[in-house]
Amino acid sequence: MQKGKIVENILGKRLVPYGFVYDGYSQRMWQLKKVLKNGVEQYVIVYKSGYDNSLRLGLCTSVHRGHLFINDITDDPKYSTQFISYTDDEDFAAILDLFADFVLESGLKKLDEISKPLFRFDPDENMHSYLFNNHPALANSFAEKNKIAADSPLENSFAIIEAIMANNEKEKDFDDEAKLVLMEATAFFANKIISRHGGNWEWQDPYKRCCLNHVNGKFFQYDFLKWFVNAWEKADAGQIIRYYNAFIKAAAPLGSGH
Repeated sequence: MQKGKIVENILGKRLVPYGFVYDGYSQRMWQLKKVLKNGVEQYVIVYKSGYDNSLRLGLCTSVHRGHLFINDITDDPKYSTQFISYTDDEDFAAILDLFADFVLESGLKKLDEISKPLFRFDPDENMHSYLFNNHPALANSFAEKNKIAADSPLENSFAIIEAIMANNEKEKDFDDEAKLVLMEATAFFANKIISRHGGNWEWQDPYKRCCLNHVNGKFFQYDFLKWFVNAWEKADAGQIIRYYNAFIKAAAPLGSGH
């Protein structure tokens, strides 16, 4: 039997009473989706490893796009294995039943928690799409407006980026001008990282967003636009630099000493 049909028949059927529907397979992910009355989307996702026949469960929402895994929510040894291996359809189905148990015991509550808006402003599909399709021009525009030389290292631009984040007034509208500045800053920042560490822009169709992936050859997906919008809203001049330092540590190549 096709794996998607097994996901739908087992995990899907157990979550149907709670408003979830099977939403297909993409990029090694089977997902179930629920749309709340306020338009927030909740996702229960089964990930297939890119290296072997093993599965992992994740949760996310359109408000909290970062994925939460079982080990982020509980340390119960019954659930805490990051990836669970299977050899045949029977094993596959048993893992899905285990995932369903977790969702019903703890996952639904966590999804409701991460469905509450963290910020007034959030980059939408239009911003992500425009950034994805125009990041070279946006990055060049940022460099020209701020008189940044093409060969200037990213660190030399931190003061400019911090000033943009700090200049947000508490009641300032998230208008087209602000969105353009944030997309330009994001494009410049991300393309500088690609030029130094490798990686590529990637469109995630299930979530209607763009991100960076494969930085230093690692399968990590970074939503830099959300970083910039959130820092701008909080008027936190140092947030991008803190994110950058954490990112460099997480994305460091194996054997680099980080």
